[in-house]
Amino acid sequence: GEFTVYGLQLPVQIQIFNLAGEVIFQKTVNREQETVNLSAQPDGIYLLNISNESSNTIASYKINKAK
Repeated sequence: GEFTVYGLQLPVQIQIFNLAGEVIFQKTVNREQETVNLSAQPDGIYLLNISNESSNTIASYKINKAK
């Protein structure tokens, strides 16, 4: 349910989307690491997007949440 994103160049915005394209988590981060908890979300595939203050994507990841 939880994972930590490390090595962030500040400030960044972290967004997580479900496969329907809905934002299920969004946060502006001003520190080098951030822990995200998806325990309340059902098992499945999620997309993690990290962008800078200019809304340019820095990194994108696929998250497979399973029991």
